[in-house]
Amino acid sequence: MAVSTINTSRAVTFPGAVLQVVQATLGGGVTTTSGTFVTTGLAASITPTSASSKILIMVTANGCYTFTSNHELHLTIYRGGSNIASSGSGQNAAFGWGYGPSSPVGTNINISYLDSPATTSSTTYTIYMASGVS
Repeated sequence: MAVSTINTSRAVTFPGAVLQVVQATLGGGVTTTSGTFVTTGLAASITPTSASSKILIMVTANGCYTFTSNHELHLTIYRGGSNIASSGSGQNAAFGWGYGPSSPVGTNINISYLDSPATTSSTTYTIYMASGVS
């Protein structure tokens, strides 16, 4: 006769598994003429289950330029109060941007970024935008 024992006092984790899903949407439009990043109001918070957790951030944004020529829209992601784009400076420290040679021009900007926040504290990600003229 075989006897099996299951210890239910230990948490079971599956490496590579999706453990949490958080979604946020922004129902209205946001306008800026700022050349520096300003919040769009689109934010989501998540509490990682371990310090080695990875957070996949996916953003789809529709933009419209209403300037007369060569207008740019820059989007980036802030974790807490810091821009996490790894390169560039000013409005060029962005994950995505769109360009329009005349007005009005619509654009779609898609961002996918895998973050490693190295924390188990609640972490807020916010989408910021900046306006620019090339």
